[in-house]
Amino acid sequence: MKLPVKEFLENFLEHPLWYAAFRPFFTLSATFSIMVMLAWPFVYYYGLQLPGQASNLSFVNWHAYNMLFGFVVAALAGFVLTAIAEFTDTPFLSRKSAFVLIALWLFARVSFFLPGKIGAFLIAVPDIAIVVWLLFFTLQRLNRLGWRKYYDFTFGLFLMLIVVAGYHYEAIIATPTLRYLRAMTGIWMMLIVVAMSRISMRIMNDALEAHGSDLKYIARPPRKNLALLTIFLYTVAEFFYAPVSLVGWLALAAMAAIFNLLNDWHLSKDAINKWTAILYGIYFTLGMGFGFLGLTKLLHWSIAIESAARHTMLIGAVGVAVFMVFTIAGRNHSGHTLDERRWIPFGVVLLFAAMVARFVWALQPIAVFFWLAALLWIAAFALSLYFMLPIYLRSRPDGKTDASG
Repeated sequence: MKLPVKEFLENFLEHPLWYAAFRPFFTLSATFSIMVMLAWPFVYYYGLQLPGQASNLSFVNWHAYNMLFGFVVAALAGFVLTAIAEFTDTPFLSRKSAFVLIALWLFARVSFFLPGKIGAFLIAVPDIAIVVWLLFFTLQRLNRLGWRKYYDFTFGLFLMLIVVAGYHYEAIIATPTLRYLRAMTGIWMMLIVVAMSRISMRIMNDALEAHGSDLKYIARPPRKNLALLTIFLYTVAEFFYAPVSLVGWLALAAMAAIFNLLNDWHLSKDAINKWTAILYGIYFTLGMGFGFLGLTKLLHWSIAIESAARHTMLIGAVGVAVFMVFTIAGRNHSGHTLDERRWIPFGVVLLFAAMVARFVWALQPIAVFFWLAALLWIAAFALSLYFMLPIYLRSRPDGKTDASG
């Protein structure tokens, strides 16, 4: 006798995978990125034709949309639904709500294979709904004090909602341009600064305490806000096709502001370990990416170099940041301590190597470098899945059944 749907769903949601929203979201995020990167060389080099919306997009647009709206948004959802509840000491998202959000994300990915305006509309609804949900989830958990401390998360999500809605409006009425995807990249750089400023506070101070140091690491708000402002101004200027020279100088200003953030890190040799070095590397590659973008605009370098500059940020900053969120938050909020095994720095090295290979391909467009960048990315996130998926599928060692850290 078959179980009623309601009873089946309740039993299904008792599985440890549903203890917290980040578990299924992080799993799907890593898996989807591997799938996209497996297809990407065949799409770019061999003209692989995919059904549905892909036929209306340039191959660059296809790749950017799936990575930014599929891979990265899933990672963001898992992070926000865990971090905001923890920061504000409020309840985590219920399992049923997490199931609905996962269903929305999957529906958007499947709808991508449907043709025409109907397919475009069916993708738009869940994509926008997910960001709306994340925004209201954050707003609901912010009291007056919380708003003052976490306004930057809310502002980033609000900007993301505008960009996601704008992209899909353009996709429904015409062929979407890259400007919304570039704006989405800028918002992600802002969110990395927001998230890393909080993650680094814990990791840096843990390193200092482990050596008995009295020093304290503080992510100073003026420096962080200056970095956020310059990235925002660059993103707005590029979106509205401001003069190239202005966009170039704003990119260099963003680079300088990001490198200025690293002054907070220069405290003591006691603060240096593999965890802090990786987080430092995220900021460093983020600054490098904006620096290359600025020089590309001002010196009129090729579009290939401009693309490589963006990938410096997207692989070396976003890719590594997401990988580390999976590793740090994924373990901590599953009841485990930090994993000291070598697979984590090895995975980060793979991603930085993918970033270098992608840049070399821009200078010397030989297929082997393109393939190498894709395969290194795949290897890094396959490694993450191999070590993290068993944790997501098992009960917590401390007996808890939620996402508490």
